[in-house]
Amino acid sequence: MSLSEVELGLAVDKVIEFVMQIDKFISTHKCDSEVSRIRGVKLEFIDASIHLMEYWSLCECERELNLCAFDLWKVDLTLLV
Repeated sequence: MSLSEVELGLAVDKVIEFVMQIDKFISTHKCDSEVSRIRGVKLEFIDASIHLMEYWSLCECERELNLCAFDLWKVDLTLLV
């Protein structure tokens, strides 16, 4: 099965939209992202979106697996997207 140019273009647009949504809440470079707001003490973690809480949980598992080489609060998370 192959995709037409239109179908492929729509799929690419959806991927770009998804990545932009992720970047909106985990970017360390955007002052209004959830991660930046938590790091700047403008947002309590408990008030963060369920998506960020799930992501944080996965990052914590990864941090434990790699002996703290990866830390949610010390790296640019956009590199993982």
